[in-house]
Amino acid sequence: MGRPRKDANAPDAQQRLVGAFWLLLETNRIGELTVSTLCAQAGCNRGTFYYHFADLDALVCGAIEQELLGRDSLAAAVFGLLSGTGEAPLADMADERRMRRMGLLLEQGGTDLVTAKIKEVILGMWHAVLRPDGSPLSADARIILEFAASGMMGFLAHRLCACRAGAPAEDPSPWLMRHSSAFLLENLCRAEGLAEADVLARLETVARYSQVLRS
Repeated sequence: MGRPRKDANAPDAQQRLVGAFWLLLETNRIGELTVSTLCAQAGCNRGTFYYHFADLDALVCGAIEQELLGRDSLAAAVFGLLSGTGEAPLADMADERRMRRMGLLLEQGGTDLVTAKIKEVILGMWHAVLRPDGSPLSADARIILEFAASGMMGFLAHRLCACRAGAPAEDPSPWLMRHSSAFLLENLCRAEGLAEADVLARLETVARYSQVLRS
């Protein structure tokens, strides 16, 4: 669309809209937010909003990606735990703001959005490891990854909700994560017809997996 009034040119116009989303989420469910309320909170007009975002869903997805899927993100942490390349507990894998905002998303009805976004990135990272030529994963491999990522995201959602409620929530034990990652690797290799040694070598290389995340 054409360039709207001059406030869209302000370098922080887009960030003001994203900031307004996080502020309004403190007291509103995601389904209650509107373009009008976001614009009023951000001090922008509707033309500015549509200059930066196709619709409200695009803003929400952009805000989630910016906060949760960047470098050293929760998605990278989950990938590291599932692949056996991560050592730090989930609690140490994201800064306080990211954890607080993810908990806020879950609390205000954004569970499906968060889960879908992080799973999308995790599957993409595994795809890069298992099929560096870009060829599609087998149906069995996708099912295995969906199952593993869903289980980890379910645990993470439980952990965040418990923390926000003031209840203790422990990370999975190192033994459990080693066992789970070994089981996942074995079955992915079987599904893809790959040797475990080859995939392990790729994982060690890609354990710069933050680079895969940003690509």
